[in-house]
Amino acid sequence: MTCKFNEARTNAEELLSIFRIYKPPIPNNLVSKIFSNAQIAYMDFNDNIYGCCYSDSGRWQVFINNAYSRETQRITLFHELYHMLHGKPAYCKRTIPGTIEEFLADIFAADLLMPYKWFYVAWERTRDEKRMAELFGVSKREVIRRLDLFQTSPQPRAATKPRSETNTGASSQNGRFAENMQQHAQEYS
Repeated sequence: MTCKFNEARTNAEELLSIFRIYKPPIPNNLVSKIFSNAQIAYMDFNDNIYGCCYSDSGRWQVFINNAYSRETQRITLFHELYHMLHGKPAYCKRTIPGTIEEFLADIFAADLLMPYKWFYVAWERTRDEKRMAELFGVSKREVIRRLDLFQTSPQPRAATKPRSETNTGASSQNGRFAENMQQHAQEYS
């Protein structure tokens, strides 16, 4: 589980590096840069559903619950991006594998929208949950969840470049992920 957790974090850092995003907020159009044929729709759902996605003949369909705040919709959009990138859209939270994948998608979305190093530096400057939420384009609730994680995590090493730009010892699986994202970035350019 720790390996998959770290992989989700590394994948988020690699995306930021590949698409040359070095400051918040992360643009929502990153999803359409990666999947140019994705159809993203905002609609009303049952309150239990934040969003979902599936692939239909190679075209991703993404549905985001319109009942939630813009900030919650953003975290949901990037949660669904995790599923799209891994080609595994539908999970049942009532199963152990489903629960794990949903957790990893949440970690990926949080690490993409609030990269650990950026978040740490911004928190040291502001010490204000509301300003942090505005800076990163997320809800105050997500900022608080991130701060709770800091209570159990060590300080980041450096707050300059993403790890993917300084770490040459990436695993082969992360290397394939980076290659796929490089291809998407070149197709977009």
